[in-house]
Amino acid sequence: MHFSKSIFYGFALSALSLRTVVATDEYYDYEHQYVEDGVEEDLSYGNHNNIWTKDHRHIKGWSLSGEGYTPELLSDRIILTPPYPGNKRGAIWADHVETHDEWEAEFEFRATGPERGSGNIQFWFVKDPQHDVGLASIYTVGHFDGLVLTIGQYDGHGTLRAFLNDRSVSFKDHHHVDQLSFASCDFNYRNLGRFSHIMVKQTPYTFEVEIDHVSCFRTHKIHLPHGYYFGLTAASADTPDSFETKSFIVHKMKEGKKVEHHGTHQEQAHTNDHDQWQHSVQDHYKHPDEHYVDESHHETSPNDHSYHQDDRGWYWTSEKESPKDAPASSFTTDAARFEDLHTRITQINHQLDILFHDLTSFKQESEARHSDLKHYVYGYMESHKQMLQKVEGIVERVQKDVEGKDYQAHFDHLHQSIVDGNEALIHGMPHSLRGAVVHHSPRMWFFVFVVIASQVMMLISWAIYKRRMKSQPKKYL
Repeated sequence: MHFSKSIFYGFALSALSLRTVVATDEYYDYEHQYVEDGVEEDLSYGNHNNIWTKDHRHIKGWSLSGEGYTPELLSDRIILTPPYPGNKRGAIWADHVETHDEWEAEFEFRATGPERGSGNIQFWFVKDPQHDVGLASIYTVGHFDGLVLTIGQYDGHGTLRAFLNDRSVSFKDHHHVDQLSFASCDFNYRNLGRFSHIMVKQTPYTFEVEIDHVSCFRTHKIHLPHGYYFGLTAASADTPDSFETKSFIVHKMKEGKKVEHHGTHQEQAHTNDHDQWQHSVQDHYKHPDEHYVDESHHETSPNDHSYHQDDRGWYWTSEKESPKDAPASSFTTDAARFEDLHTRITQINHQLDILFHDLTSFKQESEARHSDLKHYVYGYMESHKQMLQKVEGIVERVQKDVEGKDYQAHFDHLHQSIVDGNEALIHGMPHSLRGAVVHHSPRMWFFVFVVIASQVMMLISWAIYKRRMKSQPKKYL
């Protein structure tokens, strides 16, 4: 779909009731476009295919640690949390600090797990990782100084969120740590069957995060100090996600060609002083609702009546700031009429530029969503297609087995077995019962013999008793 500016100019003159646009105190300057200038080997791994050292137990320039589990080191990747069991933590931290103010860090990771599995992985750039962070996530870390990007499930879907801290806030003690995020974007990262690519870049003018080479957010209001450590931490839940990483590469940056830089005077000044860094973070905590990120792929609201875009230098104004309509009789000179007409046409032109830019951005985002949707749907369709092919193959094999064999002989044999069993039951059962009754019933003559024998024994006993009584001497008084 192609939008031409001439289409909008055609109806613009009849649409003077549109919201007007005013310019900020802006400047036009030129900045250097920073490009990659070699890999910082001490802060990177995976850039030479193999991750481990010759002893297959260590990573040059990095340290591994875990809680309840030791991260598994393989030749091409590191398993920070295992597929089973859950509630495990893993971390990898650089042994050396970043000494440059301009850098580009990129890492690749993969998350796999069951349907309702969960967990999170964090990218850290902090001053004291061993004391402040260790194995923590954003929900278990206390006071720390630096930046953290967390990737996990939030509001029912995957997201990447960015947080800043200057040791003034304890995240684990905060009542709602999710509100401290200054930027975020949706990110479907689970069970993709491939590694996802995250890139974090800082130049004197911009701080930008990309996901799979597509911008997540970009701002001119953040510049992190040097002397901080890079690191990754991962944590799994009861139903775990397994997090793996295959590379972490840090590039030095150098000045390239000059490109036009357009923004406000407030965005021009950058400083590496740590006090200024703390001041910026404090402003973010005191005014969390202010527009902190210049470009983000999802943070838009149809009810927001101000349109901020620092790169263009224009914003939508409220109705009170718009110029009021006046009758034609109030313009008594040609100069006044021309000035009013020129002002309104210029404002409409600026409106249409922003509208055209928004429609172009909407088109690009729609095409990207459509492409992602096609990718995901195609994957699901392929898996279901393979499953249906397997089921069809099983059904065909069963059908061939049933149709290709004659089961009449088996049925006749089964029928004869049932008949034989029935006859044996009918004819053999009475004889078996009679034999059991005859062999196990009590004998009558045995009973008579027992009675007579007992009577004879009693008679003999009585005769012996009487004889003893007569043989005893008699006593007379």
